[in-house]
Amino acid sequence: MTAPLAFPPGFLWGATTAAHAVEGGSPPSDWWIWEQVPGRVADGTTSRLGAGWWERADEDFVAAARLGLTALRFSVEWSRVEPDQGRFDEAALARYAAWAERLRALGLEPVVCLLHGTLPAWLAARGGFRRPEAVERFARFADRVAVGLSDRVRWWLTVDDPAGLVRRGLLDGTAPPGRRDFAAALASARHLAQAHAAAYRVIHRRVEGALVSAGVQVTPRPPADPGSLLSRGAAWLHDWLENRAWLESTLEGRLRPPLGALTRLGDGRCTHDFIGVQAEGDALAGAALELSRHGRPLLVSSHGLPGREPGPLLASLAGLHRAIRAGADVRGYLHRSLVDGFEFGAGHTQPAGLLEVDRASQARTLSPRGVALGEVARGQGGPAARGPPGRIAPADPPC
Repeated sequence: MTAPLAFPPGFLWGATTAAHAVEGGSPPSDWWIWEQVPGRVADGTTSRLGAGWWERADEDFVAAARLGLTALRFSVEWSRVEPDQGRFDEAALARYAAWAERLRALGLEPVVCLLHGTLPAWLAARGGFRRPEAVERFARFADRVAVGLSDRVRWWLTVDDPAGLVRRGLLDGTAPPGRRDFAAALASARHLAQAHAAAYRVIHRRVEGALVSAGVQVTPRPPADPGSLLSRGAAWLHDWLENRAWLESTLEGRLRPPLGALTRLGDGRCTHDFIGVQAEGDALAGAALELSRHGRPLLVSSHGLPGREPGPLLASLAGLHRAIRAGADVRGYLHRSLVDGFEFGAGHTQPAGLLEVDRASQARTLSPRGVALGEVARGQGGPAARGPPGRIAPADPPC
């Protein structure tokens, strides 16, 4: 038997959820409207049930703690908190605050994402992030959430996969609003960068010691023909548009082409205390090494793998360990996802939860991959032996 991999002290081991995927209850979002049209979801299902989280999240929190995990990421569903423009549901916000408090009581560091794939129906009807007004509306939402959760949450993600959100909705047409409009896509990406910067400032104003970033998905696409200049140029363009332009704009505090002509974002400062690394499959180690060149601490804020078997997970963690040894400053790993849920366009066809969910009974069963991740997490010595969870020291480069 090989010795367990030794990750840094305070390393966070956790899992993710997305509100639309797991909560159920169908709040008034653009995705709820979108999925009612036949053919838009692979198996014809909807998010109506999810994993029943709005009523039963606590049992999954307890299961995560028993596995030995020390972090859990959840998103705050904007359409629940602000179901109509300017009308906030304080009871919904209080429930999210109670979730964060419960996680901390169980020894799990809450990681909160403000925008994960969905928009309130009222905002979508007004053009979503294609319109500049969305920036101020998102900042107002972020402010309400930051106030409500301020003494319970340190780790914050403003937006999950902003480039993918734009691509699916405004280039591929596979998500709401279902358009193929390059000019609208650029406007949306630019406004998302401005909204991220505004939310960053809001959260820091409201939350002492906050750590704020966004979930940056890295999707490598090597040249189809490495010997072809045209093919290499196409691969470079994909990398710039999909992986780098949005992140470098928000790191530098100035919009980079094609999002803008070096226009300042707010006060022109960096708006990432760390970088949320997101990747699929074996691309994780490469993504960590690529993003480490920016000199910020990293948190693997979402790592997706198809299937249930532990082999690919353990291989990815070994690759991540090699990246850390090569200099990537990774502070934690969050697996997608904790429970099976509604995976947007895939519906329920691609379950990958550490906890399997029977859709009829809602009964939970620990998956083989859940067993494996729990063994890795517990093998690091237990929470008490790991030091402060994911601590970013004062010597780290200031943002």
